[in-house]
Amino acid sequence: VNTAQKGKFYEELTLKIKDDFDNYKIDIEQASNFTEEELSDLFRRLQLGSVLNSGEKLHAVGGNMGRFVMNLTRHHFFNDRVSLLDRRYAFLAVCAQVCTLELKGIKNLKLRDLEKFFVEYKGFNIRSLEARKIRSVFSYLYKTFRQRSSWLSNRANIISSYFLVSQILDGVKVSGRLSG
Repeated sequence: VNTAQKGKFYEELTLKIKDDFDNYKIDIEQASNFTEEELSDLFRRLQLGSVLNSGEKLHAVGGNMGRFVMNLTRHHFFNDRVSLLDRRYAFLAVCAQVCTLELKGIKNLKLRDLEKFFVEYKGFNIRSLEARKIRSVFSYLYKTFRQRSSWLSNRANIISSYFLVSQILDGVKVSGRLSG
């Protein structure tokens, strides 16, 4: 804004400044079906200017894979065994990484790679063998960890635990000693 126009009422602005003001586009998003806690968190983040994290950005990607991954975050393994807090879609990010690795093998797991994966698998069959296997590994982990575990308090340990069980269920010989 021209410094000569600062502190003036609308009526006192030049025609050019009035036109710029009148033509300024404002993006508006309507929020619905939020809990009071979710709305408070959203308000705080907007007011503090927090940048969206990977989980939050992935939540906005549509398609069957996005729905499948979101559904995985509700698995009783995450609700009853994992100590990692599901703040800002942390479980969604973990599940997205697990699905990417399970279906595509060792790949980069940066946000852009996960977004590409979601788009590539937008038609994913949630009743496929791959989907059943992923759910069965989480069910096996649920049975293995009999209570909430501090071991499952970070993403790397959750993903590592998932792939250890996945390999065991696939019949791959696992060597070495586990400590704990």
